[in-house]
Order: sequence, then structure tokens, then C-alpha cells
Amino acid sequence: MEERVPASTAPFDSAILLALGLAVRAWLILAYPMIFGSDSVSRLVNRHLIIMAHQLPALQASIYGWSKISADPLLVRCWMALLGAIAGVGFYRLAADLVGRADALWAGLFFVTNPLILAYSIVPYQEILMLAALSFGFHFFFRERWVAASLALGLACLTRYESWAACPVLAVAYAHRRNWRPLEVVKASLLFGWAPAAWILSNAGLSPGGTFVVESSITWARLMRYVYIGWITVKNTPLPVLLLAGFGLWQLWKQRLLRDWRFAALGTFLALFLLAIPFSAHGDPRDQQRFVSAREAHLPVAGMLLLAALGLSHLSRWRTPLALAGVALGLWAANRLVVWSVSQPEVALSYRTAQYLDRTLGPGEKALVLAKPVPPEGLEAYLERAYRAGGEAGRRGAERVLQSIDRSPPGYQRTLVQSRLGRDRLLAAPVDGVAPQWVVLWSDFRPATAEQTRICGLAAAAGAPVETFSAGPLSVRIYRLALGSRNGFQPAPGEGFGARREIHGKRFQFGGGAEKVRVNTARRGAKIEGTLLGLEAQRGAEPGDAHVQAPAAAEQDGLVQQLGGEWRGAQLLGVRGGGPRGGALGLASRFAALPLGRIPLGLRLRNFQIVFEIVEKAHVLLLL
Repeated sequence: MEERVPASTAPFDSAILLALGLAVRAWLILAYPMIFGSDSVSRLVNRHLIIMAHQLPALQASIYGWSKISADPLLVRCWMALLGAIAGVGFYRLAADLVGRADALWAGLFFVTNPLILAYSIVPYQEILMLAALSFGFHFFFRERWVAASLALGLACLTRYESWAACPVLAVAYAHRRNWRPLEVVKASLLFGWAPAAWILSNAGLSPGGTFVVESSITWARLMRYVYIGWITVKNTPLPVLLLAGFGLWQLWKQRLLRDWRFAALGTFLALFLLAIPFSAHGDPRDQQRFVSAREAHLPVAGMLLLAALGLSHLSRWRTPLALAGVALGLWAANRLVVWSVSQPEVALSYRTAQYLDRTLGPGEKALVLAKPVPPEGLEAYLERAYRAGGEAGRRGAERVLQSIDRSPPGYQRTLVQSRLGRDRLLAAPVDGVAPQWVVLWSDFRPATAEQTRICGLAAAAGAPVETFSAGPLSVRIYRLALGSRNGFQPAPGEGFGARREIHGKRFQFGGGAEKVRVNTARRGAKIEGTLLGLEAQRGAEPGDAHVQAPAAAEQDGLVQQLGGEWRGAQLLGVRGGGPRGGALGLASRFAALPLGRIPLGLRLRNFQIVFEIVEKAHVLLLL
């Protein structure tokens, strides 16, 4: 049955699969640059960590290393694309140990274009690294390259717990082929059990303290997990490949191929993996009992692809049309899955918000993102499960785990990882002494503290949002705060009069922030301290509809006093001084309230400059 791969042709086939695997992933990453998936976002947000809760460290260690070079998530996504392409080569090599070279090449193409494997390998999920390591591990084992098989299996076991099921399978197969000699049994245990043993010894358990991966008490409802995984497997296998896999399963039974130790090893590994599914402590958030993550279907999908290659090897007619149809439908389905993933409202909105902030924020400006936080009941449920698993020590360990990882709102995290601004300019919560010039308000956010309520009020007082994004039931409103003494924020450097700002691609010299002005008036014999609020050009729907907002001067808690007098320059705009709302601040306030949408933009800008010149000259006269 077995046809060894000729040494002269295998590298060429591997090069084809490597290039194709890189090409299709590069196409998806460039076409859909949004980062989807809560686990993938969490890995990027916590890139400073290697150990994250119960997660095994292999993939996160690579993200940690790449982040030392650059924090741009594109670098990590390129790394994931390379891992996906290498996994395709490893799967081809594994298939070539079971079927002929031509059929193994088709198996590699099925792997490269499978929708589940392809879509989830363009963001930092662990499964593609696990599949790559397992494929090479079994391949090296079948070729009796024991050390290489040991290292590859160790890498897989430090990536996902599912890989641990391969350790007893390969250890027993090795000892059996060595006639169970005692020394060979010890050698088998060391070769294929070193990685799980090292992890258990380092953590004094299956996972770090305060975390859990296995539950001994299960319910009948957990058997529904098999139905769910089966549905995900069938759903993500193109119909021609599914038909070939069915034919391959028939050939496996008809020809008693499980008597071949290689097929037996792979089948036993898959059976042990499925046996452990009900005992997994981490189910799908929708229903922890009946569902697990859809990504658990990666191993069954890989098994289907090997069966498809086996069926193809026993098919004499319609081989090429069926195989080509399977590849084409796989690419089409992968594109649909990625489109669906990136079109989820929380994903689409976070990406559009991040791109807008990257384009709009000026040097030194900061934005505060107010998004729905992680539900407290979810955190409390996690602590309660840790307490049931390990008592008070388990609860304390869980608290340490929660303190070590980023627990900022998911909406903020998704925006952060897709923005170039970084944590110092993109804030998840109000910070004392830090003055955000922008507020990003998610529609599902509800203020829980007095400070959050105050900031929401400031955003509302700023007027209409400068930009609004909507997707499904969610929306994001972006506000440009009018800075002043009353809101408690201080202006950013360079935000005083004369500061330059780029709006709609044009740079203006008026505007910006607040300046403290101390006015001495001899006739009153006192010093009156007021806050001169600058006018800030804000972005409207179109460049020609730009508008300006400024808070009323008389609302400065009595600090601003009447400067008095009528200014001749104000007559240019039909605004008179005097009275409680007169003077420089009254002029600025009334000018901001004019129906500016009817005034040409160029005239508006010239009038602003005239107003500022009048204000500055008036204060010089008063000081004299």
C-alpha cells in the first residue's frame, strides 16, 4: 500500500505547498486586515506575558519574542501565515507515509485550502502550530527519526493539551517495536513524555495555580459536545472532500487498514482526543456544558483530510475533477468564513475606530475609550470554580491570575491591538493627571462610576460627535472635547493660541486648548483670573460643513468677569460686547453660536483670526 516519496520530487512538492500556503494567507490578511477572535486579541494585548492563565506557552512565547522587534500585529500575523504554510508541508509529509506521492500532494492542497484551518491560521490561534508540530512528529516517528519526533511532539504538547493524547500512543508504539525491553520502555517514556512531565512539575499540577483544564465530574449534557464538534467538522469540509473522506473510511474498513500500525497509531490518538472532550473544563461561553470552542474541530478535520487522501488513492475515475472541486470550494468557503468573522459588529467597529483615531489624533493627543467592561459575574464565576477545584488556595491563585492579565473592556482591547497609538495614548479608563482630548463611546457602555458619568456628560456637552460608526446593534460615537478649566483636563502641549492643527488635510493656525490669562484692572483694584477658551475647528460630515463649538464664557463659575466696552472689531460680525456675556469671552461664545453652515469656510477662518487678534489686543490694552 505504501509508496515512498522519491527524494528528488518531495522538496519540489513541499515548495509548491509552502508557496501556496503563504500566498492564500497573505491574500486574506491583506484583503481583511481586521483581527478577529477573543483569544487572538487577548494574546496580542498580553504580548508581554509568556504564561497566560491555563494556556500552554509555545505560541505565546513566539508572540512575546516578535513583539520585542515590533508591536505591529502585522508581524505576528505574518508569523502565523508562515506557520500555516509550514503546517501544510508537514501534513503532506505525513500523508505521504500513508498513501502515494500524488495523493499526498492532494491531501496537502486540501489542508492548505480547508476553510477552518485557513481562516483560523491568519490570526494568533494555537491550533495551527499544534497541527504543524503533530504532523511532523508523526511523520518523523513513522520514518524512525526518534529525536526529531520527540522534539516535534514536545512542541505540540507545549502548544495545546490535545496533543498530550499522542504521548502514550507513540510511547507504546515505540516500546512495542522494541519488544518491551525495560530499558526501551524507559527510553520511550523520556522521548515522548518529557514535555508534559516538565510542564506538570513546573506547575505542581496540570496547569498553574488558580486555573483548571480538566473536570472529573461531568453531566450527560456534555455528550452534546460530540454532536457539536461533528457538525463543525462536516460544515468546514467541502462537499467533494467529504465524499472522498466517506469513500476513504469505507476503504479503511474494507481493507482492514487499521492493522497497519501507522493507521492504528493515528486512529488511537484521535480516539483518545475525543474521549477527553467531555472532561474539558473550558466550554463555549454560550453553554459551558453542551458546547466547546469550534476550534476543537481542527483534529477531526485533519483526520477527514487524511481519509479523503486515502479515498482518492483508491479512486480510478473522477479523481482530478473531484480534487480540484474540493480545493476551489475550500478557498471559497474560507473567504466566506473570514468575511463573516470580520463583519461581526464588535470586530468591524473596533477596526474602523482604530483607523479613524490613527488618522485624526494630533501629536501628543490622547483618546479615552469607554466600552462595556468584562461582566463582574463572569469573573466571580471563574473565582468560584477555582475555589471548588482548589479551595481557598485555588481562589487566591485565580485572583493572582486575574491580576496578571489585562482585564480592560474587550471593545478597548480590540481597538488597541489594531491601532498604532499604544496604551499611553489610547486609554481604557480615566487616569489622574492625564488629559484626553477625545472620547470614544460605545453604545453598549453604561457608566458605573461618578468619573465615567462626568466624562459622558462632557462628551454630551461637546455637541454632536465628530464621527459615528454603526454595525448591527452596536455603534461608536467619537467626541472631540472642548478643553478648559471646568472639565478638569489640562491642554496638551502646543494647544494654546497659535497652535497648528490639521483638519481635512488643511493646517490652521487658530484654535486650541485653553490659556490662563491674568487681568489687572486698576479701576476695580483686584486681579480677575479668567480662562480664555480657544475655538476648536471640529470635523463635520463633509469638509464644507465644518463647524466650531466653544463653551459659553459665562458658565465659568464666576471666574470670568465683565471686561466691558464695545469693540469696533466685533461689529464686523454683528456682535456687541458688554453685559454678563460681553467682553472677549462673550464675543467668542456668541460667535460660536452663529449659523456658520451658511458662511463660506474661507470667510469663517478669516473671521476667526480677526476675533483672536481683537481678543489679544483687548487684553494688552487692559493690562496697560
